[in-house]
Amino acid sequence: MSVFMLQVIAMITMFCDHLGEPFLNNNVVLRCIGRFAFPIYAFLLAEM
Repeated sequence: MSVFMLQVIAMITMFCDHLGEPFLNNNVVLRCIGRFAFPIYAFLLAEM
């Protein structure tokens, strides 16, 4: 998987996290999906 694809996946999951809190009344499912963004970004930071 390319770095670009990992960045896109991380951005989408972070968007779900940010969408789930204020607009959907703290939706737990979206917040859990959004928590995958940090490990992806941390992995990319460690690899560069």
